[in-house]
Amino acid sequence: MIMKWTGNIILIIVCCLSIACERTVEVLRPGTDEKSIEARQKAVDGIKRYIQREFELFQSFEQLAQEEDALEALLTLPMKAAEIFKEETGVEYPSPELQFQLLSIQIQENPADVDAHLEFTDVAEEIDIHGEISVDILHVIDPLQMLDLFEEWIYLSMLHPDATETELLALFRESAKSGQTTFSFVVILQTYADAFPAEEPPSTAN
Repeated sequence: MIMKWTGNIILIIVCCLSIACERTVEVLRPGTDEKSIEARQKAVDGIKRYIQREFELFQSFEQLAQEEDALEALLTLPMKAAEIFKEETGVEYPSPELQFQLLSIQIQENPADVDAHLEFTDVAEEIDIHGEISVDILHVIDPLQMLDLFEEWIYLSMLHPDATETELLALFRESAKSGQTTFSFVVILQTYADAFPAEEPPSTAN
């Protein structure tokens, strides 16, 4: 019960992972100049360290859960997770509002990708025929599906440190439109599988 309860709050819990489609989606990564390559690698490495520290944070909660202040400790997890994200990536953890905007852009610009990788009834019901989504999707989408979107956001933030959020969102839309972002578990795991504890690797099979 504690494991399930905590999983609803921690934003990166991927101990068990199901894939609705085995189709591999090619994610294009343009930008061969040294600055772009360095920013991309920093974004990936930062997220990997974040994943590793998230598991450590989760394990520490299991110990705190046996104490009287378990609820208080639980309520601090989102804040601690956000602090870890900032420490490891140099970028603020995307707020729910920003996450919603990233998801909206991805769905609008990649409807085929959505069809292939969001084949879950509760999620599908949150997307209308125009590609518009309800904010409630943030409660049902698998956190792992956000990793590539976060990677692109961090990457763009590093390349354009003086850009406003509106400007970065416009750049993110161009990335999504040109196929640089994905919901594909297969592609995401190709990048991040080695960041998860060996004893609990994410699975790509139902």
